[in-house]
Amino acid sequence: MSSLWQFLVWLAETLDPINSLIGLATTLIAGFTAVMVWREGRRARHWWQEIRSRPGRRPAILILDLLPERNVRAQVENFRQQHEVLRKVPDDRIITIGRDAKLMPEHMPQLQKEIRRKVGQLSDAGVDRVHVFLAAPQPAAAIAGGVLANVPATLYHFDAELGTYVNYGPLRLLA
Repeated sequence: MSSLWQFLVWLAETLDPINSLIGLATTLIAGFTAVMVWREGRRARHWWQEIRSRPGRRPAILILDLLPERNVRAQVENFRQQHEVLRKVPDDRIITIGRDAKLMPEHMPQLQKEIRRKVGQLSDAGVDRVHVFLAAPQPAAAIAGGVLANVPATLYHFDAELGTYVNYGPLRLLA
C-alpha cells in the first residue's frame, strides 16, 4: 500500500497547482466576459437613447389614424408644437392616413398599398426620417410595421396615463 499511497500523494501534489491555475484562468475569463457583456449593454442603451433623439435632416410625419370615431391629428399637432424638431417639419411633409369605419381583414391589402404609396411619396421628396404617430388596432399596426421596416422611422404612441405621445425609438435596429 505504500506505493499506492505515494502515487496518491504525488497525484495530489501535481494536480493541486494545476487545478489552482485552471480555477484562476476560469475566474479571469468569466470576469472578462462579464465586463464585455456589461459594456455592450451600456453601449446599446446609449445608442438607443441617441437614436431616439435623432430627428433627421429632412424629417416627415406620418399619422396613422386608423381608429374609428377618433381624430388624432389635433393631438399630434399639440405634441408637435412642443418639440422644436417636429415643429420645423413643413406641412407638405405631414401625411395622414385615416379611416372612419372599423378596419376589417378585407381592408388590409388596400391599407398596405396606401401606406406603401404614401411612404413612396415621402421618399421621393427626399425624406430621411419618418416620425410615425400611431393610433391603430394591432393588426393594422403590424401591417404598418411591415411596410415601414426598411424605412428610417421613429415610432410614437399615445400613452393615456401620461396624456401625451411617447417616443418608442426606431422601428428598425441597426446591426
